[in-house]
Amino acid sequence: MNITTLIAGSATLIIFLVNRRAIFGLTGEAALSALDVSALIAAVVCFLAVIISIIAEFVIKNRKKPDKEKSVDFSFDEITALAEKCDIISITAEKENSTVELGTTSDSYAASKLFDKKFYIEDEYFDTVSDFEKALEKSFKEKFVKVISIDGTSPYDYKSRLKI
Repeated sequence: MNITTLIAGSATLIIFLVNRRAIFGLTGEAALSALDVSALIAAVVCFLAVIISIIAEFVIKNRKKPDKEKSVDFSFDEITALAEKCDIISITAEKENSTVELGTTSDSYAASKLFDKKFYIEDEYFDTVSDFEKALEKSFKEKFVKVISIDGTSPYDYKSRLKI
């Protein structure tokens, strides 16, 4: 649902709520009070929905996209070390003027530890880090990977935090 539809729907509902007594034609004091309380709750919900949608649109439009110009070269050893260290990690890398997703993924049940760790490059999954490393060597002609982002953050920040 886009923000225009939400605002139009909320405005329509607010107009409906303002004219509620004429629309419903209730006469009893208890019925009118219940209608007023219901209208107030609906108006607050509409107002909050519009505010949250506006904020969400602003955040989405201003979200920083990874900058290919600020990519960082990671060696295969650094990539595999990250993959071994992290149960779940998403690395966006540059390969031949396109982007490639690689990293690790794991499963879990509610309130359980992670299990079934897999390494991946795009849609290809590997059970062991050595298979992952071999696939890296096949996929990237250079002896390094140009990393654009790691878990949506700058590779500079990530590399300095992990101290690999």
